[in-house]
Amino acid sequence: MPGPKGLPFIGQALDLFKNANNPNAYFTELANQYGDFVKIKLLNNKMVILSDPKAVRELARGEEGRLTLHASRHYKLEKGMIRVTMDYFNHENWNDIRQVLNIPLKPQYFNEVILPQLTELNNELLKSFVNTLKFDENSKQYYFADPMYDIMSQFAFSAVIKVFLGVKVTEKELIEKLGFTVRQYIKDAVDTTDLILKLQYQPGLYKYGYKTKDYKDFEELSDISFGRGFKLVDLLSDRYDGKIPRLKELVEERAKMAGFLSEATTTVLSAFMIGGVDVTARMMTTLLYRIAHEKEWAQKLYEETAQVFGEPTADELTMDSVIPVRNSRLLTKDTILGAYKLEKGTQVLFLDVPSVQSKYVPRGIEFLPERHIKGSEISEPKDYLGPFGTGARKCPGERVATNEIYFALIALVRHFKLTHSNGNEFPPFSVEKSMYYMDPTKYRVFFTPRDHLLPYFK
Repeated sequence: MPGPKGLPFIGQALDLFKNANNPNAYFTELANQYGDFVKIKLLNNKMVILSDPKAVRELARGEEGRLTLHASRHYKLEKGMIRVTMDYFNHENWNDIRQVLNIPLKPQYFNEVILPQLTELNNELLKSFVNTLKFDENSKQYYFADPMYDIMSQFAFSAVIKVFLGVKVTEKELIEKLGFTVRQYIKDAVDTTDLILKLQYQPGLYKYGYKTKDYKDFEELSDISFGRGFKLVDLLSDRYDGKIPRLKELVEERAKMAGFLSEATTTVLSAFMIGGVDVTARMMTTLLYRIAHEKEWAQKLYEETAQVFGEPTADELTMDSVIPVRNSRLLTKDTILGAYKLEKGTQVLFLDVPSVQSKYVPRGIEFLPERHIKGSEISEPKDYLGPFGTGARKCPGERVATNEIYFALIALVRHFKLTHSNGNEFPPFSVEKSMYYMDPTKYRVFFTPRDHLLPYFK
């Protein structure tokens, strides 16, 4: 199998260490150079970067072994906390906690819980758009200083709280009763996620009693994030009015059946906050830039929403990813894949980058929404996993995340016209962190209120 020639004993460990802040760019570079199957080595660990979508789906459906997040596992074992699936080794019983995490994926709870709870956030979502926008005197346009933190992360945070606990929480309440803001919560959760991924490609010295600065920072942020999760549950649980079902009781019932402690709700809630809010917010922010760039399709989206919901009015103010996504498998047995035999214990990374996979998707690096029409000649192969994976290891937050995205984008397109500051070129991603993101200090998205909202901006 092709791949770079590494150093004796340590393989590509030094290269991975140098790229630990964002290994995606390094893996993409290797895939572009060596092809769909790339072999690398990290000390005693064998790794394969896999870009062929057909081979990815074949392996994903037949192999459930997953990579263990070692830093997260070590931290939770030391603290005596409930672990989630990525904190288990493959030979351990990770399925019981997986069944608890899977509650949001159950189809029956979409109409009963997720959709009704998110619908009640419509008012706050649109109001937050209007109240948070700033005005640029030079360009005479409205913008968010940081759309990911100022609007998208806050909406994703509110959505998770609403779906799990059935209540709304205000910024003022968080500050007065808990001593932190939504922005602080989200920033610490984002930094926690980045450090977990960064530590994954560093020597695990913490296992032997030596804690590096990165591990100490991760430990401190985890203490803060989980502590805030417990405080949130304690503060908000009793305010639930019972009118619309929430996930809390469903999670607790399933956790009790599996023999987990009463803190299962907080564990699941924190897992969605730390692992989900960040990713969802980055995807929504990137889609803002895409809508701002594709003006023709943004207008079509507006027209379609007007047909479905009617023309937007100011009364709606009072009415009640894009990222290179890497799934992976840790082989639990020797496996034949394509022309290669992969040994048990090999870590296989699923690389999903349009520029690498252009031979599998017609005009794959172009923005062509018509590829999603059934029977389209330019549709993407059925082999693609999509951003949430497949099988028993599928992301449990898929239904919540996708509907957060739908709600946010529909609200934006109905009430604003979007443009960005990079002219005719789609803004490039910044790659300094573990996941790609749009840097608002380099490229700004501008929001022009539609006519029915103009009175609110005078």
